[in-house]
Amino acid sequence: MATFYGPGNVKAGYGSIAPGELIFDANFECGNLGRVDIINKCEYDLFIRPDTCNANYRVWFYFKVWNAAENQSVLLNICNFSKKRTMFEKGDAAPVYKKPNSTEWHRIKRSNVFYSVSNLHGQKPILSITFNFKCGGIYEFAYCIPYGYSHLQKYIHKLETQHSAFLRRDIIAQSVMKKNIDLLTISNHIHSIPKKQKVIFITARVHPGETPASHVLHGLLDFLVSDDYKAFELRDNYTFKIIPMLNPDGVYIGNYRCNIVGNDLNRQYLEPSSWAHPSIMSVKNLLIQYENNSDIELIFCIDIHAHSQQTNGFLIGNLLSKNPQHCETQLILPYLMAENAEDYSLSRTQFNVDSDKAGTSHPNSFENGYQLLDPKGDRYAQRLSNFQTLQNLNIVDPNGHPNSNNYNLMQFIKENRYPSNMKSPYTQLSTDNSIPLFGYNKECPLVCPPCQATNDNIYSRDRNKRQTFWSELTVPIAECYAKTDSLLNPPSDKVSFVVIASYHKQFVTKMDKAYHISCSFPDLHKTVTAGFDVIPNEAENVRITVEPPKCSYILKNIDGSVLTHAMVGEPAIHEWSCNTEAAPSRFNMLVRNCYADNENGKQELVVDEDGCTVDANVLPQIIYSSDKLSATVVASVFKFPDRQYLGFKCSISICYNDHNDCALIIPPTCDRQRSKRSTDNLSINNFTLDEMKLNSQTLTIVGYPSGVNNQNISQALPQTSIRLPSFNLCLSLINFSLLIAFSSFIFTGIITVIITIKFIKYYYKDY
Repeated sequence: MATFYGPGNVKAGYGSIAPGELIFDANFECGNLGRVDIINKCEYDLFIRPDTCNANYRVWFYFKVWNAAENQSVLLNICNFSKKRTMFEKGDAAPVYKKPNSTEWHRIKRSNVFYSVSNLHGQKPILSITFNFKCGGIYEFAYCIPYGYSHLQKYIHKLETQHSAFLRRDIIAQSVMKKNIDLLTISNHIHSIPKKQKVIFITARVHPGETPASHVLHGLLDFLVSDDYKAFELRDNYTFKIIPMLNPDGVYIGNYRCNIVGNDLNRQYLEPSSWAHPSIMSVKNLLIQYENNSDIELIFCIDIHAHSQQTNGFLIGNLLSKNPQHCETQLILPYLMAENAEDYSLSRTQFNVDSDKAGTSHPNSFENGYQLLDPKGDRYAQRLSNFQTLQNLNIVDPNGHPNSNNYNLMQFIKENRYPSNMKSPYTQLSTDNSIPLFGYNKECPLVCPPCQATNDNIYSRDRNKRQTFWSELTVPIAECYAKTDSLLNPPSDKVSFVVIASYHKQFVTKMDKAYHISCSFPDLHKTVTAGFDVIPNEAENVRITVEPPKCSYILKNIDGSVLTHAMVGEPAIHEWSCNTEAAPSRFNMLVRNCYADNENGKQELVVDEDGCTVDANVLPQIIYSSDKLSATVVASVFKFPDRQYLGFKCSISICYNDHNDCALIIPPTCDRQRSKRSTDNLSINNFTLDEMKLNSQTLTIVGYPSGVNNQNISQALPQTSIRLPSFNLCLSLINFSLLIAFSSFIFTGIITVIITIKFIKYYYKDY
């Protein structure tokens, strides 16, 4: 099958071409160049291929050039940009290029980039680039640094191979082109999921041409799986759910904004199609599932984008709450990013609801689009400049990734508190009452919206022929940023706040007045007398609470290392273990109700509710340690047909020796011929047990070892069917229908013959 790239891309020609006549090619992953017009050897007009099935978007370009003469200078005119307002217009941006046999991307000098309106092209903006080819070889040019689908897949495979102890990869959907939609789960508790989870949900690359989103997410993933103590604490306290690429089709074929069927996926959240928008459908279902699960606290969601008209990075959040406590929570992440990232712009951070973007993954979609999620939740869209920061204009990391430390999204504080060196922006004022400045760039603070009085309680009356307006204002204590102080002399509580009377709804005028209002409430003292009886102290019962054990389930190689990839028939160690700070003799554990899971919804029971294995050929009987707090079994690896993933889910029952004789059920007696007395009297239901669910890591079955035939494989699979005699009959639906009809005809004929014979005998019996 031929490799499918962007339809309509320029392909390199063949034949005799003189040196100095440039050859262009965009027929590769992420490539985009629709047409090349040769003006002369020194000038070329280039035309961007529109997004597939949608001619409105022509921004992203990525192509290769070769056959240039040494030190040849050319003028490249990109003639059909669909977006008129970009940073090219201000002279603040430049595309990137890569030299032959190099992995480094470089920014083209801004002095060599020109952006103007061309009369020759119908008053459309033209991006002109002057470039000197220092040597021969293949040069690459792009709108900004590319990041492809194949590169992401290699990176994810590396992550799940090296960090399976706290990272799991799930394929939650496939795109129209059958590209994987990956969900990465990162947590220190990946194999023993706690009952209560704090989830942080992050997505990226819904727009293919916004490649900085992928570079930033790449840096974030590197940080989260690192040995940094901050990363360890984040993994220990939070569960990260990350979808690195929402639009793999658009990325692969070199679109700017749409998927392969011409839809902007960021406008499909209201009514996504399971066929045309499978990634959006999956994201929406996941978020609704998290929101409706009382055991999951959705801390916040971030959808990472890039921006073509702004420098630096910034956040777009929900409409700021008028509840002071919630409003301060909403501003925690922007302030932390401003304090920790020098290229984050606090002044460009926005909190609003844009009706033009209803149905997007932006924060407004959670207000106007889903209408299913808790409006108190914090949702953000992070925007990153496609080109530069205010500090560094032309510096690119040698590996092609912007400095991930500058984009550290996750430096947020535990328990929704500000850092010790940062106070709430609504109460922090300097000694001279000036406005404090925040962040690396010392920008003005964000402000929560004030309480607004309605016009319902304003009325007028005539006093000496002069009209006077009166207003009744109710300010609830502890709301609208009212400040409460306790005074010692005289003993009282003082509540103070500021009221601003605005003359105009929109403008600040000289007629506006501000009033500082203070109200004091005296603290009344009363003497209360009462009689009481004194009785001797009674003995007090002291109850000591012992934490239950913490358990884990891990699949290991024979050498003791964690098992991630295996072949059918290879030995694997199943290890269950529980650790406790109390005396080990207090607890025993029982492994029961284990299922083999193909990670696609199909499960097969391998250990029953009594703790006995269903089929010793699949999983031998489990062996317990002397303290009965760990158990192991060595079994051959098997797999489900047509599935390369295999995982196990087990229940661990904790038996308390203080209340039970756990030795009666642990280890279990798995002799199927045991007496009826034992099965009647030793039911597990008669014991006080605590249950916990454990998942093993997911195995990737990479194939079959040499020498394994079909018979060996069939023996290694779970057997649930009844053995039948070796007789095979295969009929199509039509043949089966004909067989039924023929059988019915024969049966009817036989009955007719029998009835006829009976009738003849009865009729002629007297003759």
